[in-house]
Amino acid sequence: MGKLDITQKSFFENAEHFADLMNGVYFGGKPVLKAEELTSVNSVLQKADEEVALEKLRDVVKMQTKDGRVFALYVLENQYRIDYSMLVRIMVEESLEYENQVKAIRKRNKEKYRNVLSPDEYLYGFRKRDRLYPIHTLVLYWGDKEWDAIDSLRELTTISVDDANMEQCVAALVPDYRIRVYDLNKVEDFSDFRTTLRTLFEFYSKRKDVKELKEYMKRNEPEIRKLDKDSRFLLATLIKEKRLVIELQKQEEQKEKEEEGVCKAIDDMIEEGRMEGIIQGKVENVVELLEEVGQLSESLKKRISEETNLENLSKWLKLAAKSKTIADFEAAM
Repeated sequence: MGKLDITQKSFFENAEHFADLMNGVYFGGKPVLKAEELTSVNSVLQKADEEVALEKLRDVVKMQTKDGRVFALYVLENQYRIDYSMLVRIMVEESLEYENQVKAIRKRNKEKYRNVLSPDEYLYGFRKRDRLYPIHTLVLYWGDKEWDAIDSLRELTTISVDDANMEQCVAALVPDYRIRVYDLNKVEDFSDFRTTLRTLFEFYSKRKDVKELKEYMKRNEPEIRKLDKDSRFLLATLIKEKRLVIELQKQEEQKEKEEEGVCKAIDDMIEEGRMEGIIQGKVENVVELLEEVGQLSESLKKRISEETNLENLSKWLKLAAKSKTIADFEAAM
């Protein structure tokens, strides 16, 4: 598991951060989830029988309990790359989780109610009155490109027939199962978040533009000073800024200098005009887009990888997205 995965999971294992994320995304900031109602659940899902053996590892799973009973299960999947099969992946995970609920109910029924079950209920171990609690899975997407994977099962399936009426009728039979993806590239207003998550998301959303990031720093220095340790480490890891991580580690050893140090570390990093994470991310994005249309020569790949000017990289990123061939890109550089 990479440092980024570990840092993200550690951050959202905090019940306050997790509740704020779900409330902000699902409920417009209303405190539907409360930190004290949440308990961590094993993130590993397993199914093993004579036919199949499966194991699924999720990022963070929290159970919401109200009035002594389970109200809902919330699952967080952090995603840094676009997975075009994400919908099926989530569907399998949620199906396994629902199956686990059914197994637990069957076990309880066999132990407590076996003498009062109807023949059908006894056969399958599930009573007419039994109910499952809902599972809500959120995909939190941190990548640089906008998420463009399909989020609807109906849209993901294809019916290959020439008869348009038949195609429409058959397509309507497919359940409109959907997943929820929160793409940080597409959000401009983070006011629905109540904890330091708001500042973290706002800061991260400015990462591609040094000038905009500097202006944000000046306007929001008090909020940045208030970032807790986990928020600072997550931010430093997300923007791949080693110097900031080192500074934060020093602050942990010298608590009294913590607030002054983090702002200075970020400000120095920006003033130097080179944020390692931004540069690296743009280089990777340019190369990735170009590799989709053709094979890069070693000389071109070298030139792109050695570029440190953010303006050039931003221009090349737009060119790479529009170019139909490598030659088109090189001609416009």
